[in-house]
Amino acid sequence: MCRVEKFIPLLVLFAFALSGCATTGAKYSEMKTSLTSVPADVGRIYFYRLARFFGSGIRPPVMLNGEMIGAAIPNGFFYVDRPSGNYEVSLPTRFGRAKVEKTMNFILDKGQTRYVRMNMSIDLLIYMVIPELVDKDVAESEMDSLRYLK
Repeated sequence: MCRVEKFIPLLVLFAFALSGCATTGAKYSEMKTSLTSVPADVGRIYFYRLARFFGSGIRPPVMLNGEMIGAAIPNGFFYVDRPSGNYEVSLPTRFGRAKVEKTMNFILDKGQTRYVRMNMSIDLLIYMVIPELVDKDVAESEMDSLRYLK
């Protein structure tokens, strides 16, 4: 017969892992039909991060052409509308005195929607979040259960 006390450390670990995730805000599946369409003179960029067991406490700022527009929070998404042009997404992460910054560049056209998934990775004991452009079908299916952050 199992004793409940044996599972307490596991439950505490599980709760700690989830504590770094977005838990408020509407789910993408609930709000996608009510989102305004992309204005004709700009494009839209969605940023999202899936919940993963490791690295959930790492929440680097999301920089778009040097401007902080949000944070890479697990289980969350947000979007910005911007004029057409060249864009650089960067996700700087600090570990002690070490700084790791992962970047990605892309072009945004008028009326276009882009999706940037922020992937958790580890290299030489440094957690980092890496931006990646994702196709619409993949992004929307992955975002369905994510929560709106802004």
